[in-house]
Amino acid sequence: MYSSSARRRLPRGRFSGAPPTTAITSKSGERVRRADGVWVSPAGGDDPSVRIERPPTIVGLLPVRNAAADLPGYFASIGAVVDAVVALDDGSTDETAELLAAEPLVELLLRNTPRSTYRGWDDSANRNRLLAAAEELEPSWFLFLDADERLDTDDAAALRDFIEREAAEGYAYGMRIFRMIGDLQHWDRAALWVYRLFARDGDHALPEQRLHFVPIPLSIPRQRWLQTTVRIQHLAGLTTSHRRRRFAKYCEADPRAEFQPSYANLLEPPEEIRTWERRPRELRVLENPFSPFE
Repeated sequence: MYSSSARRRLPRGRFSGAPPTTAITSKSGERVRRADGVWVSPAGGDDPSVRIERPPTIVGLLPVRNAAADLPGYFASIGAVVDAVVALDDGSTDETAELLAAEPLVELLLRNTPRSTYRGWDDSANRNRLLAAAEELEPSWFLFLDADERLDTDDAAALRDFIEREAAEGYAYGMRIFRMIGDLQHWDRAALWVYRLFARDGDHALPEQRLHFVPIPLSIPRQRWLQTTVRIQHLAGLTTSHRRRRFAKYCEADPRAEFQPSYANLLEPPEEIRTWERRPRELRVLENPFSPFE
């Protein structure tokens, strides 16, 4: 149940809720939806020998800006959980957009106009756009994971297994954030919980607050937000330069401190550094189902 071995991938293509016989084009080529809802190659018609494209089970959602250095590790990590990624390049000035366009796991890519700073960053608008675009893939589940976040091999395997076997629609699932220091084998704090996983149910409006909100649909009440034992490794505090870049980013995005009184905490040096431990094989994802909002 907790094996970290590679998982079978569903055939992927871009899917749409368009009416029957409507053709669409994507990385996977043109596909047509038959009257029975099945997607086939246009030349195949009703020929059962034609390979049928089916929607992905889990789609990763990635809003990102100027993260070219983070993307290889990001895709190596999230690729163990999701079947496809929908990405939004928020005006990058580095190679982020080009790397996203070339990444096989990215099925849909949205782009904002390039800009020189983080001023005007609207995280809510970006994430709502991602959700709306991802609807075309008709997945069962959505997972938000940022470019500077990682799931280690065992946590990724456990999360995929949990989604396939136990996760329930109508709930949001939270993961604990670990601030990594120096590398992926050391951390110093883990007080923050983030909620990032939920099922597709047709009502995905996120809060409209521009920054610092929880990306969970308003349709899911907080009493249904459950903590899991899955851990996220956060790389934004990895080194002194990482911490300074993150501080500068938020000072540009929120110069009047409208969304947080101070960002000085982002500069705090490491505290007691601890060694990362492997996930116990017997540990359940919902070991003690708990909502902190009950």
